[in-house]
Amino acid sequence: MKIIVIAFLLLISVTCNAATIRGTVIAVTPTTIDVVYGPGEAIRMVRVSIKGLALSSVFKPGDIVEIESEIAEQVKRCQVNKFGSVINCE
Repeated sequence: MKIIVIAFLLLISVTCNAATIRGTVIAVTPTTIDVVYGPGEAIRMVRVSIKGLALSSVFKPGDIVEIESEIAEQVKRCQVNKFGSVINCE
C-alpha cells in the first residue's frame, strides 16, 4: 500500500511540473519572475528561472504570462481585452 501511495505522489509531482501555467507576474528579478496562479483560496506562487533574457525590460508586475514549467525556455505574454479576459498568448 505504501508503494502505491508513493508512486501516486511521484506521478502527481512529475505531472504538475510539466503543466502549462497561466498567471500574473508579481515580482521580477534579472533571472527570475514570480508568478501567482490558481482560483480563489487555492492560489499558488511559482518562481520561474529564465536564462539569457533581461527580464526587467520584458516583464513588469501585473503582466499575464503563460509558461510551460518552472524552468522555462520561453515565457509568453498574454494580451487581455478591456474586461480582463485573455485573448491570446504570444
